[in-house]
Amino acid sequence: MGRLCTSLAAATFICAFVLFMTPSEGRLFKVVTKDMTVCGLLDITFNVTFTAFRGSKRLRVATYDQDYYRNYISGDCNRDMAVHFENFAAWNLHVHFKLIPDPKYMLTRTVAFIPNLVFGKAVPSNTTEKFVNPVDTAIGPVDCSYKCGVEDKSFYKKVNSSSTDQIKAESGVITYSVLVDVSYIQFQVSHVHREKFGPPVICRPSFYYKLMK
Repeated sequence: MGRLCTSLAAATFICAFVLFMTPSEGRLFKVVTKDMTVCGLLDITFNVTFTAFRGSKRLRVATYDQDYYRNYISGDCNRDMAVHFENFAAWNLHVHFKLIPDPKYMLTRTVAFIPNLVFGKAVPSNTTEKFVNPVDTAIGPVDCSYKCGVEDKSFYKKVNSSSTDQIKAESGVITYSVLVDVSYIQFQVSHVHREKFGPPVICRPSFYYKLMK
């Protein structure tokens, strides 16, 4: 038996008891503690495209998806989860609580990478670059999972970017873009029981949550 999450208002959730299952529609990652307890789950179909430019010319491209054999997941069983690719690149999920304008849990997504390790010798920089999805997503309570089958294709924004970045691009200095395309996701960073997702909050364009049928 499980609980079903929905909302009557922006941040008011109710639950009903129903029987639910945990099928995998993408690749299922599990965050496991030292005592081999599963505390986080991520079921996902996605790809991340890193591009290096010299001026306006595309210099190198690297793409990773959920099936890359060296991918692995980490998490703190509380608020954070990350999918790691080879060469120290990672896609990070961070859940945080927002009070204004109304109380709700939000999801922030970031990507971190070292250009030289992702692109090779053509891009010599060893400085970690960090990009963030410019839009946070409202999700449900921490004991519910978040589920979305609507494609989310977003160019992430460089963290701490400035007007000089455009000047660098125009002058031929190497710059980067990060495109993340998520076609399906269900995740839960904590409060996982018996290796199953909690009742899902279903995404809607207006952040409207409906009962799972």
